[in-house]
Amino acid sequence: MSMQHINERREHSRLALNRLVLVTEDSGNLKKLVGVNYSVGGMALNSRQPLSSGEFVELQFWLTEPKNKEVNMTAEVIHNSKQGDIYITSVKFVGELQLN
Repeated sequence: MSMQHINERREHSRLALNRLVLVTEDSGNLKKLVGVNYSVGGMALNSRQPLSSGEFVELQFWLTEPKNKEVNMTAEVIHNSKQGDIYITSVKFVGELQLN
């Protein structure tokens, strides 16, 4: 399956993020991960350890537009894939990301 075909299936287009995302797991454990990209529906995160699929996590991150907006979201861990020694974790926002 081509990458273009995968992107066409996405419900929302993704925007590059590449910044710190604070992830609080159900256990209360706090992880500092890197958000790779995001959309109004979810986000991809880089991690050395995978998050548990089906787990709900709290996310805190900052968007540069508009004016360093702090975003706090609950998300469900959907999928992990390993690329080298890094995991790419896909999360789906519970509720919609408001970018206004």
